[in-house]
Amino acid sequence: MAWKIAIVRKKLFIPLALAMSVFLSGLIFTVYRLQWDHIHSETALRVEAFHKNFQSQVQSETELLNGLLSFIKENKNLQRDWLAGDRAALLRDATPIFKELRSRSLITHFYFITPDKECFLRVHKPESRGDFIDRITMDIAAHLGRPAHGIEMGPFGTVALRVVHPWVIDGKVAGYIELGEDVEQITTRISQIMNIELLSVVAKKYLDKGKWEQGLRMSGRTGDWERLKDYVVVSSDSEKVYPGLDKVLAEGKRSDDQFILSTGGRTLKGGFDASIDAAGNNIGKFVIFSDVSGEEKSLYGILLRLGAFTLVISGLTLAFFDWYISRIHNKHAEVERVPMRESEKAEPAANEPAATEQQKPHS
Repeated sequence: MAWKIAIVRKKLFIPLALAMSVFLSGLIFTVYRLQWDHIHSETALRVEAFHKNFQSQVQSETELLNGLLSFIKENKNLQRDWLAGDRAALLRDATPIFKELRSRSLITHFYFITPDKECFLRVHKPESRGDFIDRITMDIAAHLGRPAHGIEMGPFGTVALRVVHPWVIDGKVAGYIELGEDVEQITTRISQIMNIELLSVVAKKYLDKGKWEQGLRMSGRTGDWERLKDYVVVSSDSEKVYPGLDKVLAEGKRSDDQFILSTGGRTLKGGFDASIDAAGNNIGKFVIFSDVSGEEKSLYGILLRLGAFTLVISGLTLAFFDWYISRIHNKHAEVERVPMRESEKAEPAANEPAATEQQKPHS
């Protein structure tokens, strides 16, 4: 009988163990995928939230700049200086206005531009002047005679929200005034509110290396043209380095692409939002990072506990079946032994009459 029970166990336990292994492996994999799908969805929502916040901030700041320009255009001192062509007096009268605006808003650029689109004065960089302003917002304001706004990149690689107004004095367009805000000012504010890490990169094909490096020196900033193959970092909310970023940028062709980076003991999950200028050019990307190290650690903890739990359950289940099969076997063996014992008792009783007959005396 022992060999029979061994065969039963073999035929039952092996399929049962395989089925449990498949089921439990599927359960662990499902939990793993569900958690990472959740992280993926959270990242997509975070990128979408950044996009909406950015557009909302741009709209809000545009309205602010339009209001400020309407006020500046009516300043009589500035009008007098402009009509007289007195750059020094214009700088003297415009500087206090610029300082006041900077202290109360995100404004970083203040231009006075001639009717033929030559930069007469950069209040924020007085030493840089005389260049031709070749931007879409400038063209719209000049050709249509109305205010224009949009995100554009300057000759030194500065990406800014720009608002340009025709400057009408005595019924004639005497020139143009432009106010601008570095996009970095806007994105930094958003990253702080959303608690995300953010990079803004611009494609090198839209930049001149020499002018970009000149712009860095003028603004007292640092940058590395060779850091990335096809892009340069134009703004960042931290000094952190992200190994593998070049590969991520090369692979991130679509705005809904996501990526994972491991750096400094952290796991970062991120996505992209396109950086579109006023001309409709996709000049670069906003790279949005979120530290998911905590979620990853929690996931592996759950999988570890789930694995231990499933091993215990599997062991208990197999032990139960082993006990149950042994119990059935023992009951079956007991049932077989009862007839044997009865037959053993019946044999002596059957033999007694024959023995009695043999012992009777012969007459």
